[in-house]
Formats: sequence, C-alpha cells, structure tokens
Amino acid sequence: MRIQGYIACAHFEETIKHLGEGDTPEKALSDFVNGDFQLHCERDEVEDGSYVTVRVFKAIYADTPEANMDDFEDGWQWMLGDEVSEHQVQFFE
Repeated sequence: MRIQGYIACAHFEETIKHLGEGDTPEKALSDFVNGDFQLHCERDEVEDGSYVTVRVFKAIYADTPEANMDDFEDGWQWMLGDEVSEHQVQFFE
C-alpha cells in the first residue's frame, strides 16, 4: 500500500494522459518535466518558448484509507487530491 505520493501535470481536467509521479512534490515535478512534458506540449501544439502552467497535486491512491471508491473511475488507481504547488515551465522544442 502506498502511503503518500504526488502527481504533476499540465492538463488538470478529465483524463490525464501525461504526468509525472513521485513521493515528493519536487520528484513529481521533475518526473513530469523530464518525461511526459514534451509529449504534452507536442499534443497541445504549444509554441516553442511558451510557458506552460504545471501543477502538482497530492495523489489519492485507491488502496489508501482516505480513498472514497465512489469517486474513482473504473480501473483508476489514483485521483488528484489537493493542489500543492503551481509552476510556469518554459517549453523548448
């Protein structure tokens, strides 16, 4: 059972396809910026040099006591909890 984790993403509503995950907010942000951030920007056709808002959220995992399974979509193992921080990250192609 995972006790605590964080999710970083630039798309905060509906289905999140590109994200970073870590056991601290800093690790989640780094995982996203050094991983799926490029894919997110390409998919959303972000212009070179533009800034993108990236938010870090506390993750609520399905196997934790704080999880309300009625809030989870079928097959999901986590959902976004409270926002921890917001960052402006510049995209370079």
